[in-house]
Amino acid sequence: MSGRVIAIAVDDSESSKVACSWAKGSLLRPEDRVHLLSVKYIVPGDVAPIPPLTTSGPVGLVAETYAHRKQEEAARVDNLLQRTAENVFNDFHPSLHALEAIGGASGVAESIVNWCTKNKADCLILGSRHMGAAKSALMSLIGFGSVGQYSAHHLHIPVCIVHQPDDKVHALEKILVCVDDSTSSGAAVEWACTHAFQKGNTLHIASVSLPAPYDIAEEDCSAAHVLSQKEIEQEDQKLHRIAEDNVKESSRKAVEMGISEESIVCEVLESEGGASDVSLAIQKYVKANDIDAVVLGSRCMGDFKRGVLGVLGLGSVSDWCAKHLHIPVVIVPPPEKDTRDAE
Repeated sequence: MSGRVIAIAVDDSESSKVACSWAKGSLLRPEDRVHLLSVKYIVPGDVAPIPPLTTSGPVGLVAETYAHRKQEEAARVDNLLQRTAENVFNDFHPSLHALEAIGGASGVAESIVNWCTKNKADCLILGSRHMGAAKSALMSLIGFGSVGQYSAHHLHIPVCIVHQPDDKVHALEKILVCVDDSTSSGAAVEWACTHAFQKGNTLHIASVSLPAPYDIAEEDCSAAHVLSQKEIEQEDQKLHRIAEDNVKESSRKAVEMGISEESIVCEVLESEGGASDVSLAIQKYVKANDIDAVVLGSRCMGDFKRGVLGVLGLGSVSDWCAKHLHIPVVIVPPPEKDTRDAE
């Protein structure tokens, strides 16, 4: 494998600096073609003079001020890209791209997605601004939501969202791949083995055993309508076996791709209860095992379906992990034909 096209989104934030450091130390290879992307902010235009002041003088001044602000913004972005290239990625001779903002309230996410799509990027890396769930949702309503989540939802390539303190940036040693029975899980295993795993690493493969669903009985209902404890236990055992099969199949796939069995740790995780049980089980495992990065598949739910499930507490596991895990999270889409089917 050679010549991966790696896009790295750059801005003035500390999270962007952390993402750049992580990319260089953990993911990039000498043969990679690195592209640094930074979006020029939309410069607001002043309100034009109203009569009787609408003469060539005031109008010209407004136009001149607007042009000057655009030049300042372009210079800022160019300087940022140059500094980042020289200070972090000098060995990779990266290509620099100052992008115009397009669409939306800020145009940042749309511009990055558009560039990655047109230039057939193999992976996008960017930092997380650590917005909470409530703030992220509110910002999304006015077009200023998470660039990372927008990119993960609209790109058909892996998106690495780096979300960790600067003093914990280090090379990958323990990689967790979260699997289920979806095609995106297979894609996540393949990506981790091909693009992230290196000799000496440990590949953790885990699947969450979901609890058996059961109805809440009304006081006057017949006992025949309520699952017995034995039936619930049998259903739990069935779901546990499904999780075990998911892990075994993913482990077999990793071995076929050249990962030694000694480097693989397989685990079935018990759900933590509640609507977000899968995400909480993953978080618990990450903390207990000092995991360095999480790789998981995306089911590519549409915006409406994801929003409705989010209200019910059953939203995207990848979204939850990207918001709450303080380590890099890599979201891998399913094969494109399956993406179209999901939408």
